[in-house]
Amino acid sequence: MRGIRWATAATAWAALVAAGSVFAQPAPNPWWTGFIGSGRAVSLPDGRSLYLYCEGSGRPVVVMDSGLGDDASSWRTVQDQIAARTRVCVYDRAGYGRSGPGPLPRDTKAEVDDLEQLVKAAKLLSPEGSLAIFGHVPTGLPAPLLDQFRKISLAHTGRWGAPPEAGYLPSGPFKGWFDESGLFGPVDHRCYAWKWRHTTSSYAAFLGTRSEIRMLTQVVRDGLIGDVSKAIDRHGGEFEADYETHLYMARRIDSDSSRSTES
Repeated sequence: MRGIRWATAATAWAALVAAGSVFAQPAPNPWWTGFIGSGRAVSLPDGRSLYLYCEGSGRPVVVMDSGLGDDASSWRTVQDQIAARTRVCVYDRAGYGRSGPGPLPRDTKAEVDDLEQLVKAAKLLSPEGSLAIFGHVPTGLPAPLLDQFRKISLAHTGRWGAPPEAGYLPSGPFKGWFDESGLFGPVDHRCYAWKWRHTTSSYAAFLGTRSEIRMLTQVVRDGLIGDVSKAIDRHGGEFEADYETHLYMARRIDSDSSRSTES
């Protein structure tokens, strides 16, 4: 297969939309049969492996990256629908599902590096292909909650700063990765603003999936999530947050046929 394109929903906050915990057990769904029976462990250059599952045929080839805290099963109700039109692949991030752990810290750069290695090792990107990466970035909270969240984080962890999703901003690594790879032409960057309404319970569940929260001790984690939940309750039990989706697109220009995919 030549001339394929691949797109990744590399969205660290996708768990807000497609909630699926890494601890969730497989639900009765034909997708699981294919995932377990037809998926494969793709070896990376450093000796690790990531579990990949592809369905459908045709082009473009779509590669979907789960949100922070999710494994490939977060796409179980979506993949079949896309597979009816073209070839679509999902994979378990390092440390989730059937993929082995990856080197720390598991920040945006680490996830980008893994995705690059996976796509090359599985030969999903052909010389004439294009690449599209997009991610959601939180850009605004109600001022009272932002101040309370800052105090809670400092009290429980001693840390406060930009979230890992900030890596999708133009100042992050993605544009530089395109430029430094030598594989792509000029990058087309686009930004789309949107809003999402959270409730106390949904935001608490979401926090429990985030890697930086899960790495805390149980006592610290429970205390932080509990105090955040109380702050949201005092705010009325819900709040609206601002987000931006940043999209980066570029066409591959090199001629290394060793990475092409043949059907």
